[in-house]
Amino acid sequence: MKKIAFSLSVLAASLSAHAELSELGDYDLTKVTGQAGVDIELDLALDIGSIVYTDTTDGLDGDGGSLSISTIHIGGGEGRSTLFGFPNPGNTANIDDFKFIIDIDSTGKMVLNGSPTDGISPVDFEITVDEVFLSAANGTKGATLVDGFSVYGGALYFKATIEDKVNAASQMYTNIQLSAQVGIEDMDIDLTSMLGLKIDNMVVAGAEYFETIEENGSPTTTSRVATLRANMFAEPDGSGFVVDFSSGLSATNVFDIYAPEVSLGGQMLGAISLDDVDIRGVSMKFAGH
Repeated sequence: MKKIAFSLSVLAASLSAHAELSELGDYDLTKVTGQAGVDIELDLALDIGSIVYTDTTDGLDGDGGSLSISTIHIGGGEGRSTLFGFPNPGNTANIDDFKFIIDIDSTGKMVLNGSPTDGISPVDFEITVDEVFLSAANGTKGATLVDGFSVYGGALYFKATIEDKVNAASQMYTNIQLSAQVGIEDMDIDLTSMLGLKIDNMVVAGAEYFETIEENGSPTTTSRVATLRANMFAEPDGSGFVVDFSSGLSATNVFDIYAPEVSLGGQMLGAISLDDVDIRGVSMKFAGH
């Protein structure tokens, strides 16, 4: 009997407390949840054994041959002594110290902004590939296209925007716009098997890279970084997937390339410089066949 009385007392107290509750307004809810959007801090190291594309025999002209990319590694530049000319960058084995902020506005557009956690220091990354080669339908290895590839650099900014748009024919499509500020400090490409060509220590930088070297004797941090932007979308009629680098901004999708060590057939050719490489008029469409 005492247990029943005690339970009824607890129930009565609960009902009394509930009667005093009031609905939270939008402002109060915002304070409770902290803030709008989602923050993600990246800490990434990724290894992939192989990526294989097979031209399947199910189609009219497929013959079952394959293109293979073996032993892919994506991570940080651990052990590298410099980044954008600065010594002792403190690189780890992972891509880290990079924060993403995800927001969705009232129109349904999603915006993902990425930047270094301290807002200043470039975030290092390193990507390596062992080999790219062709294979016959029976698995026999064919030509080697790339004997080895590695790229080391830093990123200062990344942005992705996803939204619906309407083209000139009044057709709705989903557009993905990617923008990034990145610089390549060291790219090595080994094409010995296919062309007898090797490129070592190649730099990909901003459009003012060579100009700042000429003026100051060395490049500035900002000149080491190129601003890149691309729009990607599937054609509404299903005819393919488009990657479009068109831009009206003079500093976007324009960059410098410096390859200090180029060899052919085992003999050193020397250095190659490409000033103001402009891809603002480039658009590519991919489709199956």
